[in-house]
Amino acid sequence: MTRKERILLIFLVSLVLTFLSLFLIKNTKNEPLERYNIYLVYSPTCPHCENLIEFLEKEGVGVEKISIENFYLRNTFRNLSNYFRGVPFVFAKVNDTIIIISGYPDRNQENDGYFLGKGIEEDLCIKANGTPVYINNTYSFCKLSENVLLGNRYSILWLIEQCKEYGCEKLE
Repeated sequence: MTRKERILLIFLVSLVLTFLSLFLIKNTKNEPLERYNIYLVYSPTCPHCENLIEFLEKEGVGVEKISIENFYLRNTFRNLSNYFRGVPFVFAKVNDTIIIISGYPDRNQENDGYFLGKGIEEDLCIKANGTPVYINNTYSFCKLSENVLLGNRYSILWLIEQCKEYGCEKLE
């Protein structure tokens, strides 16, 4: 094989590989996120929000993201502002009841899905006069009041399951 033929062969192989890689990249789109009418009040600079959004994306769940400013401007959410203590603030309407999840650990605080670990979070829940919620005899999350839960991986997954099972209403 002559030098010219080798260069041409290398060029053709490179060209084919380039087209194949472009084809594969173009056709490996992410699956669309499932939407369950779950709302997230967030700040783009919040590390807790960032960790929660990454978790939701890994779970394949899309939420309606609302900036803090827009949260206060929308009449629909006016009653919820009484419960608002900061971001992230997740909520959904299930069976005519608004369920609120307040907070979420950032990457440094999260330990196996909990704030600083299961035992520490459970103790904090009890000290805050919350009600520990157990699923399969294992602490999952803290119920702070009738419709407000402390945010961790397990309260988020629980809310997603509620929306899947009962359907969460769209809030307008």
